[in-house]
Amino acid sequence: MPASTTTAPARSVKAETHEEFAGIRRDTEAARESADPKVEEAARLRASEVRQAVEGTTVEGVVQGISGLGSEISKALANASVKLVEEVERLEAEIAEQRAAWEAESRDAERERKQQEENLKKVRAREIEEYEYKKNLERKKTHEKYEEDQRLQEKKNKERLEELEKSWQQRAVLAAKAAEQKFEQGILL
Repeated sequence: MPASTTTAPARSVKAETHEEFAGIRRDTEAARESADPKVEEAARLRASEVRQAVEGTTVEGVVQGISGLGSEISKALANASVKLVEEVERLEAEIAEQRAAWEAESRDAERERKQQEENLKKVRAREIEEYEYKKNLERKKTHEKYEEDQRLQEKKNKERLEELEKSWQQRAVLAAKAAEQKFEQGILL
C-alpha cells in the first residue's frame, strides 16, 4: 500500500506539470498569432540585414578584421602607456617640486627660529647687563653714601672731641686758677 500512495501524488504532479506546459504553449501560440505585425516586420528586416552583412564575409576577411582590431588595440594601448608614463613623470616632477618647496619653507622656518633665538639671547644678555650695571651703580651709590655718612660722622666725632678737649682744657685752666686762688688764699690766711 505505501507504494501506491507515493506513485499517485507523483502522477498528479507530473500531470499538473504537463497541463502547465500545455497552457504555456497555448499562450505562446496565441501571443504569436496576435503579435504586432510591425514588430514581426522589424525582426525580419533585422534578420535580413544580419544575413546580408554575413554573406560577404570570408574567413580571410574576419582574420584581417581581427588583425586590424589587434593592431588598433596595440596602438591604443601604446598611446595609453605613453600618456600614463607622461602623467607619472608629471606627477613625480610635481611631487619633487612640492618637496623642494616644503624643504625650502622648512629651512626658512628653521632659520627664522634660530634668528629669533639669537635675538632673544641678545635681549636677555642686554637685560642682564643692564641689571648688573644698575645693581653695581646702586651698590656704588650705597657705598659712597655709607662712606660719606662715615666721613661726616667722623668729622662730627672729631669736632665733638675737639669741643670736649677744649672744654676740658678750659675746665683744667679754670680748675688750676681756682686751685691757685685757693692756694693763695690758703697762704694768705
